[in-house]
Amino acid sequence: MNLFYQISTDQYVPLSHDNSYLFAHYDRVHNFIKSRLGGNFKNILAKPIKRNYDVEWFSIFDNLQLENAASRQFALQEYWSFRALLDKELEALSGNPDSDAKNWIELLRKVFNQEDNLIFTNGKDICIIWGWKFENNDNHRPVLRESIKPIEPTSEGIFNEPQDIAIETEDTAIDKEVNLPIEPLEEEAEEELVEEENVVIQEEDNDLFDVEKEKLGFLEFLKEFAAKYWWLLVIILAIIALIYLIKTF
Repeated sequence: MNLFYQISTDQYVPLSHDNSYLFAHYDRVHNFIKSRLGGNFKNILAKPIKRNYDVEWFSIFDNLQLENAASRQFALQEYWSFRALLDKELEALSGNPDSDAKNWIELLRKVFNQEDNLIFTNGKDICIIWGWKFENNDNHRPVLRESIKPIEPTSEGIFNEPQDIAIETEDTAIDKEVNLPIEPLEEEAEEELVEEENVVIQEEDNDLFDVEKEKLGFLEFLKEFAAKYWWLLVIILAIIALIYLIKTF
């Protein structure tokens, strides 16, 4: 194996699990990754060897360097691809009520906590150092941007605008179906209003005519009564005059 990095135990705070340092569980975690995940990620975990106050990190990969601006995109993509596979294994373990399964979940989450991992790469492979509180906030999940297809001009050199065309076509279809100009509609409305006013005036005239007719009918009745019963009117007048004379004496 190749020595590719070294840290001092005074630089970082060591993490622990089950009353022992986390890096002491290397063999368990390495065998788990190799047997459960395998493939390109079976050697993703760097092997720590503590010598006095230093920790040396070993890997089978050559030319490993701490990821930088040039290699960060590749390193993060590989790292989070591995994490996606690991999360599936953790999800499967979470369905097991056994205490050993819960212990494995806790151990793996501590080992592969992105804030406590430093990623090294040679451009083809990645390897991580772990087990100490590195407080690394740069291991963000990469955002995949969707490619935006540019709008291509038509043969006439004008950009297609399907939404505007659809709206114009719909409006044109409505105009063709209705085919009614605005002005004739207004004239018809005015004619209807005039007719309604004429009806109201005619009804008022009819009411006045009925009143006049009633007045004329009463006068005709008085004339006919006076012509037929004039003698009765003379008697009534005589009685009234007699009563008046009696009251005066």
